[in-house]
Amino acid sequence: MAAYRKRVIILTAAGLLYGAALAFFGLGVANGGDGVLIPLYIFGAPLFIPLFFLAPVVLWPAVGFLLGRAGAEVYKKAFLAVMAAHYLGAAAYLLAWGDWEYLSKWWGRSPSPFIIAFGLYVAGQVAIWITFAGRAAALQPTADA
Repeated sequence: MAAYRKRVIILTAAGLLYGAALAFFGLGVANGGDGVLIPLYIFGAPLFIPLFFLAPVVLWPAVGFLLGRAGAEVYKKAFLAVMAAHYLGAAAYLLAWGDWEYLSKWWGRSPSPFIIAFGLYVAGQVAIWITFAGRAAALQPTADA
């Protein structure tokens, strides 16, 4: 039981650090509203509209918590639902409010903050899904059971 609680705490804390880092880099790219908001749309979807730059700090610890408890079927389904809502929300934000023209102007001046921010996002997504896959594989019944 102690290992279970420790895993949940560690994954929730990792989600908080991930969300804080995404909010930090997203705000940097947004440059106080004078930059590109696309990273913040994606990093905090589907919660960007109500929470703005705090969305990643709320979303990713919740994902970490669900991931830590993914051994229970209800949390596994909740995790998958939240991740589906995240990806669909990101697509909706990009279709509705993606400031693509401004991004192309900004990209020509200095793309490195954008690349770093999205590199962090993608690395986190890969880690999340690898962790989920490992948890799901560990929970599969074996032929000996």
